Amino acid sequence: MTAWAWLWLPAGLALGAGQALWLLAGVRRPGPGLAVAGLLRLVAVGLALVVAALYGGIVPAALGWGVGFFCGVCFLRRRREGS
Repeated sequence: MTAWAWLWLPAGLALGAGQALWLLAGVRRPGPGLAVAGLLRLVAVGLALVVAALYGGIVPAALGWGVGFFCGVCFLRRRREGS
């Protein structure tokens, strides 16, 4: 794996954290656009992972997404519990 492939790690981190935040916004304000927002989330993450795979960076992108999503969820849970 090249050093350039690891540039996908921050992109994955941003996507994972962004998806966690977008999920929280959807849960707090449910409405008719909730299904469309879910579909947009899936398309955005899917496209980013496909492009990363085409450029040889699927592993760092997926790792970044997982870590970003986990950190986003933990941050949101901590914020929601008030600690």
